[in-house]
Amino acid sequence: MGKDPFAPLAEAYEAWYETSLGAFAIAEEEKALKALLPPGESLLEVGAGTGYWLKRLP
Repeated sequence: MGKDPFAPLAEAYEAWYETSLGAFAIAEEEKALKALLPPGESLLEVGAGTGYWLKRLP
């Protein structure tokens, strides 16, 4: 398989979530996602970057 052209960007992408703006964005996005996805429902994440949200949602 070929080299992943996005691999060098993944670390910086993840690090952005550690900034104050990133933390704010996380909180807002998490509220929106939880409102749209009731408890017990399923979610299929496809091609969603580093999988950050997959790790955060139950």
